[in-house]
Amino acid sequence: MANPTGGFGLQPVRRVDGAALSFQLETRQIAYNETSVIATGDLVKSLTTGFIDLFAAGDTRTAGVFFGCSYRDPNLGNTVWRPIWNAVSGLAATDIVTAYLIIDPNIVFMIRNSSAATAITVANVGENADITVG
Repeated sequence: MANPTGGFGLQPVRRVDGAALSFQLETRQIAYNETSVIATGDLVKSLTTGFIDLFAAGDTRTAGVFFGCSYRDPNLGNTVWRPIWNAVSGLAATDIVTAYLIIDPNIVFMIRNSSAATAITVANVGENADITVG
């Protein structure tokens, strides 16, 4: 069984207005040779190249929440969808890696408290949270 206290990124729970989760997904591209590992629930940022990358400590603007990616697998020859991006050997500079980002500003996300010293109480429910990367 997976560690239930481990990090899981941002997990969509509901919309503020009570509507059904539609996620308002936006497609962006990941560079074919991107070395960052980006998993579902990770915050990502826009690069000046037009691609996205993993949000890092010190970054101030997010492009959205990563929700998976698709690309043509060079070994199988078909399009695959994956909930995580990690470097794929054999991709060419002309290959397109499509990332799916949640950009809906009305989604409420659940995140893990990274500090055992700071307890989350009922009074904290519904509050915003700082992001710790890593």
